[in-house]
Amino acid sequence: SDEDIFLYRQIGISYLCMARQIDVEFPKAISLAAKNYALLISSRHGGLIKELGKEKLPDKNIYNGAILQILDGAIKNCPEMVPEEDKKKFLKTVEQLNQKQ
Repeated sequence: SDEDIFLYRQIGISYLCMARQIDVEFPKAISLAAKNYALLISSRHGGLIKELGKEKLPDKNIYNGAILQILDGAIKNCPEMVPEEDKKKFLKTVEQLNQKQ
């Protein structure tokens, strides 16, 4: 449900921000936060997301979506914990995705 997605997203954002505060390298912090998010969707919901109906998402797609959602939230909530290069990559990716829609 939307509530579940919101909760998992917030957990991921909090994890990333806290991990960065204790000097965990950014690639490790974002990877673990996104893997945890994907694991929650897969194990608790069988990879199903309300918006997509009965279509089960592959774990890789859930993981990639989690990366984008967590990055978006981290940029808003703890921008100093996200390297500038990763912010730029994120904005470029979002721009490309918006052009495809």
